[in-house]
Amino acid sequence: MNRAILTPDGDGSDFATRRLLRERYKAAVGAVIDSARTVAVAQAEHAARVEDARQACLAVGFTDQSTGGPTWTPDVVTQRILVTELAVALRLNETDARRLIDTAEGLAGTFTATRTALESGQISFRHAEKIIQHSAALPPECVADYETRLLPIAGRVCVQRLTRHARATAEEAQPQTAIERHLTATTHRHLSLDPAADGMAYRVPRQVVGRVSSFSKLGMVGSARPA
Repeated sequence: MNRAILTPDGDGSDFATRRLLRERYKAAVGAVIDSARTVAVAQAEHAARVEDARQACLAVGFTDQSTGGPTWTPDVVTQRILVTELAVALRLNETDARRLIDTAEGLAGTFTATRTALESGQISFRHAEKIIQHSAALPPECVADYETRLLPIAGRVCVQRLTRHARATAEEAQPQTAIERHLTATTHRHLSLDPAADGMAYRVPRQVVGRVSSFSKLGMVGSARPA
């Protein structure tokens, strides 16, 4: 594009004015960038407090008090309680509240380098969220390699591009191919039938024995309350 089209003619005073306007624009953009770093630092602190809340909830030792169907493990009960608390208090849907808790747990645990990058403002909270989210299927021994490969990319790309990189990096970090994982899952596939009250029963995969869907569980709790 012709530079003359972008630079209007004018006398010296016009040039000085435009220069001042450009300097103002530069300063304003710089302030936005600085503010984004400040937000990242604050979100790192917020995540630490979410993890403190999770640990405090675990320490209480909540247990499943329902009388019918499979029971929730203490960890599942803790997650359900905290998800509900934060969803209501922060006006989030349950999926976002659960993702916040999982991200905070990851930052406080395995993903120390990601936490450091967030605390220094090198990446945003959404970048950290995607890094942790796409590591869920990885064996613990593969997580460090996954983070090492992905974190430098996170500092250069937007969240949407990072998501694509995260999926590819998680696949590369897997000790087994997708076909091998599928065959293993097929070999160990299992269903459990658990008799429940009123002639009903639950048929669930082995991976979720001890849990039922949140809607079913909350429905049973609600039905036990007096009208």
